[in-house]
Amino acid sequence: MTGRGRLVPLLLAAGVVVLALGWVVGFTLSVGGLPSDPGPSSAYFVMVAVVGTVVAVPWAFATRMLWRDHRRTTPANQNDGPATLVALAVATLPAERRDWGLAMQAEVSGLAPGATRWRFALGCARAVVLVPRPLSRRSVGIGALVAALAVLAGLAGGAAVPGMGVLLVAVVGLGGAVLARSVRRPGGGRGAGLGRPVQVAGLLAVGACLGAIAYFLAHYPVAAAQLPPVVAVGVAIMLAGCGWLMIDPPRALVADRLVGWVAVTSSAVLAIGLLVLSRHRVATRTGLGDGILGYLYLVPSVVIFLVAAIAAMSGRSFRAGVRATVWICVLTSLLLFAVAIVEAVQWYRFDTRLILAGDGVPLSAVGENLRNFLCGMILLPVWWLPYGVIGAAAGGSLLHRVRGVGTGPTVAVRG
Repeated sequence: MTGRGRLVPLLLAAGVVVLALGWVVGFTLSVGGLPSDPGPSSAYFVMVAVVGTVVAVPWAFATRMLWRDHRRTTPANQNDGPATLVALAVATLPAERRDWGLAMQAEVSGLAPGATRWRFALGCARAVVLVPRPLSRRSVGIGALVAALAVLAGLAGGAAVPGMGVLLVAVVGLGGAVLARSVRRPGGGRGAGLGRPVQVAGLLAVGACLGAIAYFLAHYPVAAAQLPPVVAVGVAIMLAGCGWLMIDPPRALVADRLVGWVAVTSSAVLAIGLLVLSRHRVATRTGLGDGILGYLYLVPSVVIFLVAAIAAMSGRSFRAGVRATVWICVLTSLLLFAVAIVEAVQWYRFDTRLILAGDGVPLSAVGENLRNFLCGMILLPVWWLPYGVIGAAAGGSLLHRVRGVGTGPTVAVRG
């Protein structure tokens, strides 16, 4: 095995370990940190180790499948770090500099592997970052308009609902910048390839998240303590990023309309399921001590696994299943956040309980609902994603066997 052949598995393993540790730390912070009275016992750390293993094992399988698919479908002359780095840098260039970028790609492909090749690639990336970006009058005007709208939204939102001011400023500012860039950039608007229903559903889901936060803070202003400016800006970045994915997704995530419809339908079903479960528990007073934690982790994982397998079979492509997984995870995370935050108000009104795990808390701690689910917008998709990748591989393998082509975990990618 070559040096690179030995290095890649080690890097993938290290990445999985770091991801699992990060997930455990993020979950610990989302529920308030380490227990303080009494302090954490040895059993607590055993439980943390178990949770980390449960996160790491599916990701270990998923990363191996993704890496095998990458190696099988990427041409040999592009399957190296320097060429990939230059390609990523060139993809960010404006149209008037694209010829220069193509020349750099051609030059890096002619260099021998080694330090010289890496130095050239890093130099190209640095040049792209430092390339001058002249501002036209139109760009300045759009920027000023977006800034004015952001300030007005922040003032109006902050006056109406305490704690919403900084969040609305950041969301409108970042969202306006994303929209302006996608409209002006050549080739922008690739989200149309997903179908308008996906774009509309995604943008409505982003709006639903903002509405749910405002609804929660309007009922419990004390919860604004969980949304300081730094956190508000972080939430705005996440929501603006989701909006960018819907408006102008990367080429690797552009899928056919069937995948888009599957993603919208699956995420809507999961959100409705959570709403029905919550209302049933409040109406019957059963399961209030358990919360909705089990539903959030188990049900979407199963649904995403099955849907990814079906998408891979119908699209005759492992990557079709992976694309379906990504879109379902994004839409489901947004919709479940909106539903859970709105339902959290009902749970606290009914029995002064947090909706996530059913903990009874005083009014001063009701904001923990918001903290839990803001962290969940990152933690939950990371939990679901590997099951979708494994499902896509399972669907590809099953299609191979049905068609008598082979028994590999992936199938040929069309197009």
